[in-house]
Amino acid sequence: MACQTFPPAPFSVCGAILDKYLQTGGPNRFLLFPKSNELTNPDGFGRRSEFLGGNIYWSAATGAHPVAHEFLTKWGEYGYEGGFIGYPTTDEIVLTDGIGRRQEFQNSWIYWHALTGAHNIQGGIRDKWIETGAERGPLGYPSSDEVVAPDGTGRFNRFERGMIYWSPNTGAHTVTGRILQVWSAAGYESSHYGYPTSDAVPATEPGAFIQQFQLGSIYVLEDYLRALLVPAQGFASYDTGLHPAYCPDPLNSPPTCPVDLADYDTVPDHDVIGQWSPPSGHLR
Repeated sequence: MACQTFPPAPFSVCGAILDKYLQTGGPNRFLLFPKSNELTNPDGFGRRSEFLGGNIYWSAATGAHPVAHEFLTKWGEYGYEGGFIGYPTTDEIVLTDGIGRRQEFQNSWIYWHALTGAHNIQGGIRDKWIETGAERGPLGYPSSDEVVAPDGTGRFNRFERGMIYWSPNTGAHTVTGRILQVWSAAGYESSHYGYPTSDAVPATEPGAFIQQFQLGSIYVLEDYLRALLVPAQGFASYDTGLHPAYCPDPLNSPPTCPVDLADYDTVPDHDVIGQWSPPSGHLR
């Protein structure tokens, strides 16, 4: 196995790791000079050489790839190759916006952007994100790692402009905008809505969207929103949270019974200062 030193560093770089090191530009590029000889990884099979600017990792299944800077730090948070992410399967990849970076590993990908940092994304959430256009789509870059939901079953990633939630019973779905505002205020998947069971889709009214959840739906229309729940749970209106259930007979209801004026015409409060005029509106 061929080895080479790079004075003034006394350490040898060998084999496939040497080939990758020279391919990346050797000591004149981002990895800089070696700071170790080739080391055997804790699994007893993989190898690595450490450099001032990062490391090169090798395994028989994945070949040799450098891991550096924020990618190395994030990978290290999950135990390097000994964690669930596994070994790198690609070098660092420059994305089409010319700013972001991606590196693929056996069981997860790590994305980095200057505004969001480095975060891992994998499985069904990654597949859904790619389906939406990945970092070039409406969600933007991931702004969190994949997080285990409080129930211990579901998973989610936050993105610049929304979230993707996954559970084994519902799959992966995006939640964004005003719908996300209502759902988060209610308590996310722990609320009376449960997990999303669909993405948001256009509703019958122009400019309206509706998203299905396990226990109900959230409906938004331009500058206002309504959350439609299963009948037993009543009706959520605008941004004020859940109201009690509708009164069955408003004429015989207690004074505290809520009144929804959304379907009435708007009328002036007064014709003359100090004088009240009866409403001219009618129920549509």
